[in-house]
Amino acid sequence: MKNVINRTLIILITILLVSVIYLSTIGIKTDKFNSNIISQIKKIDQNLEVKLNSVSAKLNPFKFKINAKTIGTDLIYKDKVIKIQSISSNISLRSFI
Repeated sequence: MKNVINRTLIILITILLVSVIYLSTIGIKTDKFNSNIISQIKKIDQNLEVKLNSVSAKLNPFKFKINAKTIGTDLIYKDKVIKIQSISSNISLRSFI
């Protein structure tokens, strides 16, 4: 019985470590952060509109944050299009959960 518990515990810890390493180095691409980034930009100025592509997110386990970055964004201000190379945002995991 102890062997089964030990193996299960080792497998769970290994899966957790591999997941943290993967999310810290490679990250994921998602559209879930688009609304969060758009709302933060709307707080700055109501006239700003943003067209976002997919967002890449990487985990920063030491600061307990997610670093979100989008590339090739169009910022629209009073019917004028401004092309932005990238937008970066740091999202606290506590606020996200």
